Amino acid sequence: MPGGLTGYDLVREARRLRPDLKVLLTSGCTSPGIGADEMEIKGLELISKPFRLVDLAILVRSILAEK
Repeated sequence: MPGGLTGYDLVREARRLRPDLKVLLTSGCTSPGIGADEMEIKGLELISKPFRLVDLAILVRSILAEK
């Protein structure tokens, strides 16, 4: 992303403006996991690329159904 931002940085800023925002991240990164800073973000879902459309649909439906 521009300016060296990560998806996690974007989530933090978006949730600063809208704390109840539901988020689904996608990643093609094959690094061995997320760091401690990212783990602090509550309610964050991640789907790895490549993914099947049916798996994406199931996850989106699940996220939107959460209260």
